Order: sequence, then C-alpha cells, then structure tokens
Amino acid sequence: MTDKALARTLGFLTAAAMALTQAPVGFVRDEGYYFAAAQRYEAWLRLLLHAPLQAVAQTEQYWSYNFEHPGLTKLLFAASHLVFTTWLRVLPDALAWRLPAFAFAGLLSYWLCLLGLSRSRAAGVLAPLLFWCSERTFFHGHLACFDVPICAMWAGVGVAWLRGTGPRLAATYGLALAVKHNAWFLPPVLLVHALLLPGDQRTAGLRKLPWLLLSPAVLFVFWPLLWHDTFRHLRDWIAFHTHHVHTPGGTSGRCCARRPFPPSTRWCSTRWCCRCRPWRSSLPPGSRFSPASRGAGSNPSACSSSASLAPRCCPSCSAPRRSSVASSTGSPSSPCWRPRRLP
Repeated sequence: MTDKALARTLGFLTAAAMALTQAPVGFVRDEGYYFAAAQRYEAWLRLLLHAPLQAVAQTEQYWSYNFEHPGLTKLLFAASHLVFTTWLRVLPDALAWRLPAFAFAGLLSYWLCLLGLSRSRAAGVLAPLLFWCSERTFFHGHLACFDVPICAMWAGVGVAWLRGTGPRLAATYGLALAVKHNAWFLPPVLLVHALLLPGDQRTAGLRKLPWLLLSPAVLFVFWPLLWHDTFRHLRDWIAFHTHHVHTPGGTSGRCCARRPFPPSTRWCSTRWCCRCRPWRSSLPPGSRFSPASRGAGSNPSACSSSASLAPRCCPSCSAPRRSSVASSTGSPSSPCWRPRRLP
C-alpha cells in the first residue's frame, strides 16, 4: 500500500467511525446555533437554485444570523441537509447536519498521516490514531461545530506549507479562513518556521508566504454575507471577537464573569474539562459517571449540553444568568455552582 493510499484509508475509517458512533452523542449548546444557521443557509441555497440573482441580492437576509463565524462549515451543513434529508430523505436531520464534520475528521486523519509519514510509516499510523484516542477530541469529532474542521484545516495548511506550491498554500489557507477565525494566527507561525529553516529551504518558504495575501479572496467567495457592505460586516465580525462575552465560570471559590481572571483559571479549567463531558451529564443520577455521583464537573462549555441539569449562579454573584439551556457559573468547589433541574 502506498503512503497516500494508507492516508486515504485512515481518513475513510475515521469518518466511518464518527458516523457509526454519533448516535449516543447529545447536542451541545453551540450546535443549536449552527443548526439554526444551516436552516437559513439551506433556504438561501434553494433560492439560489431557483432565482440566482434574487439570492445574491438577499444574502444579508439569510446570512446575518450567526455572523460571528465565517460561512463555509455552516454552508456544508446546509448543503448536506438539503441533499440527504430534504431531497433524498435518507438521513435524519441531525446526522445530515453532522455529516460534513465527519468528513473534516477524515481529512484531519489524512493530513496527520501525511505529516507523520514524513518521519516514518509508524509515525504516519500513530499520529491520527493517538490524536483520536483522546476522549475530548473523539467527542468533538462528532459535532456539527468548528473545532475539528479548523483543526483539520490547520493540518492541511501545514501539509501545503511543507509539500505544496504557493497557489495550493493560498487556496488551503483561504479555506481555513472560511472555516474559523483561528486561522488568522497561522501566517506569523509560518513566518517564524520559515526563518528557522536552513539556507535554500528558508528562501523557498519566504517566497511562498506572499501567496497568503490571496487567501482572503477564498473567504469572500465562501461567505456570502461579505458580498454586500463588505467592510461593515468585517468590522462587526472583528468587533464581536475583540469584545467577546465571557461565559461565567468558577475557580478557587470565586465566580468569574469578567476579566481580569485569577491565574488559577487556566489550570482549573483544564483540570475540570478533563473530568466533565456532556454525555456524562445526560446519564441517570445513580450512574457511576453521572454529575450527581461525581460532583458534576464544571467546564462551562462542556456542561452546556446537559438537558437535565443547568447550573445557575448564586444571587450574590454579579454574573448574569444565561438564557440558554446551559450556562455554567462555577466549579463544584465554588459556592455559586448549584445544579437546577429544568421544567
């Protein structure tokens, strides 16, 4: 088996594994927003097929929802649902929306294998295998969210940087920009890497970097919201993330809703994130791993998908209570964390 055939096989097996194991995975809070966005984008796609000029003129009406994230991944969710559920009626809603996420998981394994194969065949197999052996990444691989897709695109940019041409690097990086804004951090990383390369490789790397200037054009193409009043929408996008709302969280007995956070926040968040998973929150109270029997770990984002428990903040805490099904405002050690059953 050739190296590329091995990488393709691992990618296909990864996507298949995600599809076969997704049924027990509940819906996290973020997915609700992306499902709603995908429904709007699907309506826009149907309009685009029947009245293209009208669809181009009305992009803001359909695409202004969830403007804080680029459109490519949500567009794929919408297209998948349109084909497999609306037209063919072969998949349920949730599985159709999640299907592109499985494809990104497969791409991630494919690119990780290629990167590992640059060292050895064993490294090519172990790179994706060990990545998915982490409980957190395996869980995220099932979700119609952006975490695994942007992770995959980072790996794809790495492969294009090491093996591809300038145009290929520009196209891959443009797709990464169209997935999530995390990709904006990549050019400085590539610049530092190029400067650390020896002689001719450094020169080749520095010659590739200017191609990245073309990548925002790919972002523009795959985000129809930018087709009209481009600079206003870009300004709103940047403003949203530079003034991002913080989900209240607890550490060291304090309920933290705004900066500055205590130095222990990062350590405590990481520690509790490893102990809390949405699937645990959905287990019966008597279950060994349920929140009631384990103290209900408190990572705010991880606990947010619980349909049975929704933490709330104590009256003395200054943090606002979120209206969505899951807002978490503290750790089990924090006095402001209390589970509350939803009606």
